[in-house]
Amino acid sequence: MDRWRDTGEVPGPVMVWTPAQTGAFLDHAARYDPALYPLFHLVAHRGLRRGEAVGLGDADTHLDHAEITITQQLTTAGRSVQRKPPKSDAGHRVIALDSGTVAALRAYRAHRPATDDSGLFFVRPDGQPWHPDTVSRRFRRLIDDASLPPVRLHDLQHGAATLALAAGATSRSSRPPWATRPWP
Repeated sequence: MDRWRDTGEVPGPVMVWTPAQTGAFLDHAARYDPALYPLFHLVAHRGLRRGEAVGLGDADTHLDHAEITITQQLTTAGRSVQRKPPKSDAGHRVIALDSGTVAALRAYRAHRPATDDSGLFFVRPDGQPWHPDTVSRRFRRLIDDASLPPVRLHDLQHGAATLALAAGATSRSSRPPWATRPWP
């Protein structure tokens, strides 16, 4: 069952954690990387892409209405970061937030450092924007430190669908749009 621990092999190209594993990761992130915990919480619960999360605008975050609007993403070209529109036309969307995510984002905003003029919601402790690759590296380090099965940050996005199903949501089709296998 824990063959990945012995071999480092991942059983499939896209893997997702169980709800318990996701919860363990988020608990670990809250304790050991509180600067990025709210971003990881948002990705895990609402399925944002990495670029959408790091590119989330302050003006697009409407916590009193429990929603965010995706209008841009931050992408990388080498070490250079660029603002771009969402990946597709369907990427422009309004996302409803659950009360736990609203609470996590409110707590973050209340203690967030003064920001530069980027207009981004998530910023580093020095107020500068997060580099998307830095977010991914810290995600991987947290997974290793927590001894959880290896997944990519992109897989955490797919895991949001698993969490939604575990909470009772239903898919609109007989075959889910994500091709994932949960870890045992």
